[in-house]
Order: sequence, then C-alpha cells, then structure tokens
Amino acid sequence: MNQNAGELTVIGLGGGGCRIAATLAGLTAGSTHWQLLAADTDTESLSHIQGAQTISLGQEWVKSEGCGGDAVLGERATSASADELRSLFEGSRMVIVAAGLGGGTSSGGVRVLARLLREMDLVSLFVVTLPFAFEGSWRQREAEKALVPLRDLAEAVIVVPNDLLFTELTADTPATQAFTMADGMLAEGIHGLTRVLSAEGLITADFATLKSILRQRQATCALGVGQGTGEDRWQAAIDSFIKCPFVGSSEALADADAAIVTLCGGMGLSVGEVRSCLTAFQQYFSEDARVVVGAYADDRMGDDVQITGLLCRYRREETDDAGTDEQQGPPAETPHQETSPKRRPRKGKALQTQGGPVQGELPLQEQSLGIFTGVQPTTIRGENLDIPTFQRRGIHPDVGD
Repeated sequence: MNQNAGELTVIGLGGGGCRIAATLAGLTAGSTHWQLLAADTDTESLSHIQGAQTISLGQEWVKSEGCGGDAVLGERATSASADELRSLFEGSRMVIVAAGLGGGTSSGGVRVLARLLREMDLVSLFVVTLPFAFEGSWRQREAEKALVPLRDLAEAVIVVPNDLLFTELTADTPATQAFTMADGMLAEGIHGLTRVLSAEGLITADFATLKSILRQRQATCALGVGQGTGEDRWQAAIDSFIKCPFVGSSEALADADAAIVTLCGGMGLSVGEVRSCLTAFQQYFSEDARVVVGAYADDRMGDDVQITGLLCRYRREETDDAGTDEQQGPPAETPHQETSPKRRPRKGKALQTQGGPVQGELPLQEQSLGIFTGVQPTTIRGENLDIPTFQRRGIHPDVGD
C-alpha cells in the first residue's frame, strides 16, 4: 500500500496532463491531504516537474523518448506500468486524471487508467482537453477516438475544447500563452474541487456524497472558475463563473443534474458572505438538481474570492423507438434503403418494407488489435485468429435489395 496516498489522488498523464500537474503543484505547495502524480513516457519532460511524484511509463517500450504521437504505443507503455500505478492508487478513494488528448501517451493511456480504476473500484473523474485547431486535424481525430472508450469506462468525464479559450484571447496571443492559460484554468478548477473534499474547508463535502453523485449514472461534466474583487466581489465571482468559456452561459447551470460548488476567499471571508454567495448561486440551478456546496479560506486570496463549480449532466438512457414507429405507421420511404442514414439492426426476423422482406443489418464493427498490434499472432492453417472471423474473411453485412 502507498503510505503517502491521501483519500484523493490527482494524476497528470502525458505532456498536457503533466503541465497541469506542475501548475497544481504551485497552487498546493505543502498540502498533505492528497497526493499529486505526474506520469509520462518522456523522461526529459518529467525532470522539470517539481512538487509532484513522477512516474516514467513503459520504458521498455519507449526508451525514455516518448510516444511520438502513437496512441497504441502510449497504451502499451501505460499498461506496462500498471502495477506501479496500482500501488500508487492504493489507499485512495477517488482519482482525478488530467490529460491533454491528441498525443500518444494521453490518448492511449487514458483507456488503461480508466480500466485500472474501475477494477480497483475507485471513483474516477477524467479532465481532458481537446487540441487547439492550430494543432492540426490529425491530433483532433486522435483525441476524439480516445474519447469513445473513455466515456464508457469512467464515471465522469470533463471534456474541455481548448478552442473555447479563444473567446478570451486576442488573435496576436502567443501559442505558448494560450497553453498556459488552458493549463492554469483547469488547474484552478481541480484545485478548488480538491479543497472542498479535504478537511481544510469551512464547509466540506464528504466522499460518500461525491461518490453517490458521480456513480448514480455516467455523467458528462463541465468545470468552471469565476473570480471577483471589490465591494460586490461574490456577485462578481458568480457573473465571472457563468461567463467562463468552459461553462458558456447560465443555461449550463439550469441543465445540470448535480453540481459541486466551492467558494474560496481570504482569511476575512465571513459566514454571512459565504451564505449570501452560495444561496444566490444555487438559484441558477433547477429545483431537482443536487447541489453540494463548500467553502474554505486561503490567506493567498487576499481580498479576492473564487468560485469553482463541477457541473454534472447525467447521460440519458437511449430509448428504443420501435414502438413509436409502429404507432405512427411505416415511414414513407422507397423499397431501396441505401440512402437512409440509419438502419435498425435485425431483431429475430426480417424487416418489412413496401417491397417485401429485407435482410437487416447485423451490428458488427471492425475491431482494432489495440495494444496487441505487432505482437506475434495466433494462427491456425494460415488464419490469424486474433482478428474477428467476419473481418478476416472480408464479410460486410449490409441491407440487401
């Protein structure tokens, strides 16, 4: 068991995640209530991180040089270090993973971490960014591919498109500054969440509450930060939070099924101010939303206040529209279905159209070998059994005439 672990662990994965971890280290110097990790395949980048425990992933695979944008290599490297990661997570009750999708280590590694955390029965929250448009369409595609399995494996995923920051950046903003702003805003949000879950706060939330929120149903989340100063500082913080590019508008609050809201101020933060601020903020949520509030004082805040909010919207169950179609009658389509954008899979019998029965489409998808790409295959009489039968024999089920 890891003796240094607190109830909460935050891990930065890959280049982008490690930058967020490094920023967090500066915000949380001296904290003993949670552990901060940074994991990457590039040992050179890890050598510059102070204040976080570093993990060099899968060196037998990458030789300390990183993945070069190869997500399969990133998955292999992270899998090779699974035992080390498992030992570091032991003793924690929740793990927050920060990663910038689009790179090799992060895009391949988030899937491994999500599976590992599920096996360990730990509450998991993934905070992932999507690349800036100027980083190229290839990185964007890699990021979107990594999101598909992650949404199914993790309890909650916060997806932050970096391009949202352009609402606050001028065209002549240096690219390095754009990355710094993105990392800083996410680090501030994660920091606020960790503090409300620790024993340091004036008002705190326990892990049982957070666990019930995140595990009620899989959720898509947003993480926002707002700051205020002056006489009406708490109202200014609320307004700033609502305008945060990662939140968008007050509609995001109204649509939330649950939220964890944190207020942070200087040592002069009063009970009356906490009550007024958090009461006013809750008015933006629906009556059915479950809103958990917390507050803490930090002498580094001075006369400023900051609101951090984790907004959760549960994933709706997909409904079978078969009954609806039957009540409304058959769709007005021609017997030939090739132009239809969606076709319902076969369910025990042929589908009926105006031209007679039609073979339904089987729900088969081509599968990737993932981390086993390049590994010696299992073959019998020249056939690679690691590839699904329908795929290696070139069968493509489709709707016939």
